[in-house]
Amino acid sequence: MSCPGGRLELRVGTLYGVLDRLVADGWAERDREEVHQGRLRRYYRLTGDGLRALAAEVTRLEATVRAASTVLRAVGGVGMTSRLENRYRVLLRALPEWYRAEREQEMLAVWLAERTDELDLEYGWPGWAETRSLLGLALRTRLSGPPRSAALGDAVRLVALIGLLVQVGLGTAYAVNIVLSPVADLLALVLDLLLAVGSVGALASLATGRRVQGLVLGLVALVPSLLGLASHPALWAIANALPEWATALCLVLGYHREAPLPKARPWLTATALASGLGAAWWGALSLLPRDGSALWVQVDLGVAPGWALSLAGLVLLVRPRPAARLAVAASLLLLLPERLVLLSQFSVVLPQAVTMAVLAMALGVAGLRDLRRLPGTPPALA
Repeated sequence: MSCPGGRLELRVGTLYGVLDRLVADGWAERDREEVHQGRLRRYYRLTGDGLRALAAEVTRLEATVRAASTVLRAVGGVGMTSRLENRYRVLLRALPEWYRAEREQEMLAVWLAERTDELDLEYGWPGWAETRSLLGLALRTRLSGPPRSAALGDAVRLVALIGLLVQVGLGTAYAVNIVLSPVADLLALVLDLLLAVGSVGALASLATGRRVQGLVLGLVALVPSLLGLASHPALWAIANALPEWATALCLVLGYHREAPLPKARPWLTATALASGLGAAWWGALSLLPRDGSALWVQVDLGVAPGWALSLAGLVLLVRPRPAARLAVAASLLLLLPERLVLLSQFSVVLPQAVTMAVLAMALGVAGLRDLRRLPGTPPALA
């Protein structure tokens, strides 16, 4: 005896043995008998318990088929790719290629193991928790691990630290300027102190191992630029706020929970120097005649960070440090828009703008060349 399509073939003895067991279990019962061409033909039908048992078995087999299909899709089974899997694969592209080659199939199998509904496989999307977790993993693997990724992570963190130092100097300088002014602006003083104190606190916290506190204080230092943009949404305000927002972004991206923290002594010393130089900068300015001379304009416009970074860039041109080169190049580029905006009113800043642009390009090219020379995969996979 065979079922339609030849999918199942049973001998007569096997068939009647199965029927006898079904009757004994109460899942089937004799329906009727008739004689056909001189031979007795017996008919059976399922009982209520038999129908329920059949439905449960069908459900079990369907679940087994879906689970097997999931495994086939995860290991690259031909013709077994669902739209949900394709969406997961797009999400996985956020990970480095070397990491995907090692873990992609395993991650797909875990994600798809519980998502067996046909409608979900066709119209479903990756969950928010999975997306957030994977993007965090992508950030950590792209900014740490192999030498190339580690150097890139060091560059991002160094951009954040340089930006915080610049904010310390500028915030302190602006606060001293307001204090020395004949008519002090209390709100401006509070905002400048907030910039300086937030940046000092962020640097000190990171250098002493308090990562979360450092991130919070670094974001607090954004408040003055945010209020400035809200009250004066002009090109000058945008160019002036760009370094601060980029600093906060690099701070959040670079100092994830597995990132190394900066060494305490050199960065605490640099913080103290930046604060002291900022105060001395505006103290010196108060001694100069406010006559609009080139010297007064240069000091008044706050060119010290640009020249300090330019000097560091010159040193790095002869010292091949990929992370430092990329960080200084990025920091110069972040300060450059403000210089360019000032050119429309003060041509005296042109030499500095040109110097910063040239050094940024040279350091960027050299840093990227050094970065490409570093291994891009872990030693075990190389």
